Amino acid sequence: MGVEQWLYDRLGRPPLSIVGEVASGLDHPVDWITEDDELPDPARPARPGPAGRVGAAPDDQRILMVGGCDLNTTAQFLGGRIRTEFAHTGPTGSFIHVGHTETLRQSAAGLTDGQRAVVDRIPFLDQSVYRSSVVVSPDYDVLVYSVLTDYTQGLYRHRDTNLIVPWLQFDFDITDPDRWGPVETRLGREGINREFLRWFTDEFEFRVGYRRPIRGEHPLVGHAGSRGFEDRVRERRRGGAVQPQRTGSPPSPHDDERHSRPSRRRTAERLGLRCAHLRHQPG
Repeated sequence: MGVEQWLYDRLGRPPLSIVGEVASGLDHPVDWITEDDELPDPARPARPGPAGRVGAAPDDQRILMVGGCDLNTTAQFLGGRIRTEFAHTGPTGSFIHVGHTETLRQSAAGLTDGQRAVVDRIPFLDQSVYRSSVVVSPDYDVLVYSVLTDYTQGLYRHRDTNLIVPWLQFDFDITDPDRWGPVETRLGREGINREFLRWFTDEFEFRVGYRRPIRGEHPLVGHAGSRGFEDRVRERRRGGAVQPQRTGSPPSPHDDERHSRPSRRRTAERLGLRCAHLRHQPG
């Protein structure tokens, strides 16, 4: 988190010999830590620091945090009334991710009976993934939201119900039987065995990896590129329901460049997400 770099700057950067391998260097300045010479007073809200930063949220601030383990530690440093939706393990021991913008979109629309039946057959999902408080019961003042799963996961569409499921990596198509071996070895004890992989491959199609927008006769369902990402995040910033991904003409030949990781970071910055911090607008 940069604590060692900040402290080294605070000490005046004295000569230092680093011996052996280290987890991080001391070369880069840290501007996100603010020294405070006062102990916090629980009777009054935290005062703003430089550039509007605050040390803690007021006690009456309703905060909803949604994401993975990257936010789990962060929650311990915030004040206010915090509710969390974090990645968790399911009954089989499978790791269940939350907070992909596609599952937020589906939370707004709700699941059909057929989609619920599909979710119940998948070890790495549960019903709560598609009932996010971000859209189902948005009773918060501040939303702290990690977009990590949008950056990393591939998307699969259920052929019969059109349910969109994020899973594994954007460049890894699990519906290719040649890729089953390592996944079965690693996750077989969690219910993701050969039988499940056959069923999943029969029921789902790999719609989009990070650099594979769908072309031709299929609409851009679940498109993981920057356009769909912007649409879904803008809907959340307005406090409304996340609308389904728009369909239309195929992407331009420059889509691969636009959907690169630097492009996604620029998209997040344009939307005011440099700290993955969305302020809820009631109504």
